Amino acid sequence: MQKHVPSKSIVIISAILLVLGFILLKLDVLGLVPIFVILISFFMLVIHCFFSC
Repeated sequence: MQKHVPSKSIVIISAILLVLGFILLKLDVLGLVPIFVILISFFMLVIHCFFSC
């Protein structure tokens, strides 16, 4: 039986936020916030992907 790794849930949440950031950027709302959301979620996704895999 495998124990739950919290990094996997962070990877899923980061991927969802990355897509949400691109949608907000495409809709041109909230100014620079989508760019910061994309940058933070991308790096969180990459870092935690290596920990959970």
